[in-house]
Amino acid sequence: MFKERVKDFAKKFNESIQRKDIDIYSITKEYYELLKETIDEEKLNKMIINRINKDLLPKEFEIEEIFNKSKELKKEDLEKTFLKLNDTIIDSLNENNPQKLYNFEIEETKTIIQEEIMNWDFFKQYFDSKVDYWKIKEAIGWIAAYVETEDYDPEKILQYDNGILNKKQTLKNILVDINKKSLTENKPFLTQYNENNLNEDGEFRFNFNPAKSGEIDVMLWSEKKQKAVASSVTRDRSVDIEGNQFIRHYMKMLAMTLDTKRNQSRRNKGDETLTRLEYKRYIKSNDYKSLSNKIRAEKNISEDLKKEIKEKVVGNNGEIKFVRNDFLKDLIIVRLNIRSQTGKDFLNKKNISEEEMKEILKIGKDNIEYNYFGEILKSQSKELNKVLAGFNSFAYTNNYIDIGNINVGLKNAVEFLKELKFNYNADVGNNSFIDGMNNSIIALTINSENFSAIADGLSRGKSFNEERVNFYRSMQTVLRILNESEDKILTMKELFNINNNQAESFINKIKSEDFVEELKKKFEMIKINQSETTIDRDSTIMMAENLSLKIQKEELLKDKEILELLRKKQGQKKSSCQKIN
Repeated sequence: MFKERVKDFAKKFNESIQRKDIDIYSITKEYYELLKETIDEEKLNKMIINRINKDLLPKEFEIEEIFNKSKELKKEDLEKTFLKLNDTIIDSLNENNPQKLYNFEIEETKTIIQEEIMNWDFFKQYFDSKVDYWKIKEAIGWIAAYVETEDYDPEKILQYDNGILNKKQTLKNILVDINKKSLTENKPFLTQYNENNLNEDGEFRFNFNPAKSGEIDVMLWSEKKQKAVASSVTRDRSVDIEGNQFIRHYMKMLAMTLDTKRNQSRRNKGDETLTRLEYKRYIKSNDYKSLSNKIRAEKNISEDLKKEIKEKVVGNNGEIKFVRNDFLKDLIIVRLNIRSQTGKDFLNKKNISEEEMKEILKIGKDNIEYNYFGEILKSQSKELNKVLAGFNSFAYTNNYIDIGNINVGLKNAVEFLKELKFNYNADVGNNSFIDGMNNSIIALTINSENFSAIADGLSRGKSFNEERVNFYRSMQTVLRILNESEDKILTMKELFNINNNQAESFINKIKSEDFVEELKKKFEMIKINQSETTIDRDSTIMMAENLSLKIQKEELLKDKEILELLRKKQGQKKSSCQKIN
């Protein structure tokens, strides 16, 4: 009977939403009365009423006040608060599945933490004023990764006082939990009362201990997902400071996880399931620390690669030192795992092939989530924020063509970065890298009239030099990919996820006689500061010109080959006719 009432309510509410004729008073009253019935239901339904009482209908409110508050809600707010939860209630009851409600709670908690706790103006005020800006930025990165673990109890994390979120206590709850779950050498946060951490008003401020040199910025283990959750964090709006860190740290975290699971499986008769403490205990053990020596003792690894991992070098001053390639060491660990699981042997390859990258990413999906938490010049325009974040994400591609002496290649760099989750200090959505790739293609092909919005957003006063450089480097990435491709249409379809007509249209645009001049015209629309150089802009134009000429030449050669083939066929026909005659 109760289930039917829930369904009837949902139908009625959905219909009123569609009609845009919402009787706030009656809907709210009916919803409240419906939820009151859950008190007499099973534990699952008690969880529901507890959430409603806490987040939407605080107990100390009078019913009239609830109605008055609800009258002020917008249609979008109603959809978010009522409909989403209502669907979850129905599914949970119909399927007798409490996990659905738990997942809903987690998603809602994520939203609250991201919007309320990770808000920069709120967050920074609870850190000591002496803490460097970049450190506070990195501290936020910890929370961004923590949220993704989904390894927490919303009821214990979110602190409500009289129905109102106590943000400072919630923040402390999160930081304390992060300290418990961190895999870094030191606890990231100082959360205990200390008289040295009081501000001028005598209020306690948190402090932050960044990861040590060589450590991954953020390292957590999700017991729920049985995955490592790691991050790179920076406040640099260019792509220079982080360089090629993402793939190096990704490979390090992946290798660490694979070896930890291998050890756990050996100890537990095939069971790889790990607790956070077991994970942390192993990576601090001598067995793990001696892994580099074990690899160099591996018979199937070539001497050249062993030497590359750790080489003794005599410096100019005669001092003996060791040069290490940790990326190669970690890559070999991953390769050994791939070989044992698939039989595919990449062990002694000096470069990473497209086939190998597919296997790396495949095994990575099961073992690691890697996030990037970066910064853009945040503006009031959500669309501009999204565009700038996209160009920043895509501009990183060129950093990953070569890692040390190991060639990764442009295609592999793109495929790798597609798998990363790019987060920023603004709401820019979840597809920044793809957005940057798509916007780069659009910026290259649209006419100057339609380019004005992009030009305005990238101009001085709206953006800094770093954002403009990211834009040009994103263009360069597209041009370089096409320049290296033998089958440009196929490459665009596979790498950029566009159809055949779109790819052909793009190529036709590039090879047109006015392409370069139109590009110059568009770039001139971007206003720059007098102190800026135009190196990146000029090199982009040069690359565009070279690619356009190359495609034109390839087309001429194709036409010539076709013509020669037709001539040969015609010659053969004439020869046959003469023989007959």
